[in-house]
Amino acid sequence: MRARVTAIRSVACLILASCGEPKVDRVSGPSSAVTVSDSALRALAEGRVFFAHQSVGGNIVRGLQEWMARDARIRLRIVESDNPQTVQGPAFMHAYVGENGIPASKMAEFAAILSRGMGSSGGVALLKFCYLDFQPHTDADSLFAQYRREVSALQSAYPALRIVHVTVPLTADESRLRLLVKKLLGKSTTRDLNAARNRYNQLLLREYGPSGAVFDLAAAESTKPDGARQFFRVGTDTIYTLATTLTSDGGHLNDLGRRLVAERLLAFLATLPTGMRPPS
Repeated sequence: MRARVTAIRSVACLILASCGEPKVDRVSGPSSAVTVSDSALRALAEGRVFFAHQSVGGNIVRGLQEWMARDARIRLRIVESDNPQTVQGPAFMHAYVGENGIPASKMAEFAAILSRGMGSSGGVALLKFCYLDFQPHTDADSLFAQYRREVSALQSAYPALRIVHVTVPLTADESRLRLLVKKLLGKSTTRDLNAARNRYNQLLLREYGPSGAVFDLAAAESTKPDGARQFFRVGTDTIYTLATTLTSDGGHLNDLGRRLVAERLLAFLATLPTGMRPPS
């Protein structure tokens, strides 16, 4: 019996290794100009924004730079710095923070960076988790509760700072064969992990969405160029996934994906509700 199970597992592993990634649809790229008004882009360029992230955030920053090369109206001063208080004048500052798989390390470094001066001087600050921060053992509710406590402390400490919340990025769905093989092997699937990410995002949107202070990265990632969203269903629940048209490796953004997501971030930051705009 044990030998039979071992044989099944061996065959399953071979099947898993041979499975290709989901087929990528061929689509046209974005237009040559972002759909944001000139006045809103000018206001954004006059503010101070700090974006804490990891690799998908790096994709988005690259997308912003690509938009600047395509649309002369976008005049962001993009600076990579984990000491934003030393950067003088208006700027879109960003830094890689913490360690993937350890979201607490990202919250701690974000708080440490703000404590050096950015928090008290005001502006807009965003902390983005990574899809890798959600592992089979991750409890979305507990992680959100921890995040909410940390953010509440930061908002109390720095009343002049506008903290913008970011939904967790997603990964592309896997093929049915790969899904079945993982289940056969008793392994966690991308569907399991995306379900946890979706749960966290629901909690984030429920808590902070009414204030207009949430950049819904997951919505941007799951939206295909034709406007349709990519998802699967578990019972009555809709679980959104990274659109296959926007990625080449199932987790990071390709050139189309990073430009489409960066455009959404530009539009969001440039149209923050009254009271959320970064000071000039």
